[in-house]
Amino acid sequence: MVINSGSPDEGGSNKASSGVTERRHEAIRDAIAKEVAKAAEQADRSGVRVRTEVHEATGRYIVKVIDGESGKVLREFPPAEYLDVMAALEELGGTLLEGKI
Repeated sequence: MVINSGSPDEGGSNKASSGVTERRHEAIRDAIAKEVAKAAEQADRSGVRVRTEVHEATGRYIVKVIDGESGKVLREFPPAEYLDVMAALEELGGTLLEGKI
């Protein structure tokens, strides 16, 4: 899927492209939310719950599948640990570029 096919060389402006990109991102977020809601309905029938959270450091969504009886997290997509490492690497990269190390 192409998120932003316009380029400044084609006579478009970055501001206009940014608006188009933002609308596409919003459409993708809405589609994901609908699919998660469908999965949650199906999960309720099988005794599990589906919950979404936003990872604080990266702003990315995490989908958790939770046992309905025990409350134990059965699956997590993507794992929070993965996003923690990703955030640390992004921070380290910024630190290296700024010459702070």
